[in-house]
Amino acid sequence: MLKVSELAKRLSLSESKIYQLVEEGKLSHHRFGGAIRFSEEQIAAYLEETRQERREDQKAEPFRYQLKHVRL
Repeated sequence: MLKVSELAKRLSLSESKIYQLVEEGKLSHHRFGGAIRFSEEQIAAYLEETRQERREDQKAEPFRYQLKHVRL
């Protein structure tokens, strides 16, 4: 079972974003008194729900830096 702070660190999110997801009902959790905990199964379910597949019409193009020309 992970604490809010541990889950936030694992997902690279802020703790306030984790609380927001809990409040909106988007992230399943357990409450023990006032403490919120997350099981590995709940985390995996959330990640699967939010997973986005790349569409066929989306082509992966290499990233190119756009340089601005500067007159000196």
